[in-house]
Amino acid sequence: MTLWLEAKRRCDLAPLDSSEHVIHWHVDLMALTADEQSGETTPVGRLLADELRRFEIAERGENVWSVADADSSGLEAAWASLLDDQGEFRDDEFDGVAESVVYLYRFKLHDDFRQWRLAALDAFCRMFGSDAVILAQHHTTWFTTAEFELLGFRMAPEPEYAAPPGFPNIDRSTRFMVRDNASQTSFGL
Repeated sequence: MTLWLEAKRRCDLAPLDSSEHVIHWHVDLMALTADEQSGETTPVGRLLADELRRFEIAERGENVWSVADADSSGLEAAWASLLDDQGEFRDDEFDGVAESVVYLYRFKLHDDFRQWRLAALDAFCRMFGSDAVILAQHHTTWFTTAEFELLGFRMAPEPEYAAPPGFPNIDRSTRFMVRDNASQTSFGL
């Protein structure tokens, strides 16, 4: 059986507002149809994610919090889970630079391909290189904590940072699993 990821992203070259600094990823997990000789393919799964490139955002004179908040409450909550009580990025929590912060908010996979879910998520995470931090909501995926740990994820600390003045203080009860690609595990089939 042959499976692969086909990734598309939207990246605005000249962002006009804060939400356009977010890179939107649409990744399909593809497989050959039953008749592999025909070469026809079909999507068997989908991953959707948003990426913040925090240094790039700062270079353009924007605030990462504003960008995350302008996009969605999920991305804002994911970003907030990485901040300390002073609103600073928790550099001491991660081994790498953490330029890219990727929030995976949707992962669907056809039941016939369920045994590939760990490999698919690992391949998705490796698309972003060693300077990325990947976040996924703990309670909205198919993965147990043990399965997340096999892929190098750990439970992010509870959010400590309240929303800055002028921003709504959203529900901070969402817990995230976080993977620092700088310290990748040796996952294999």
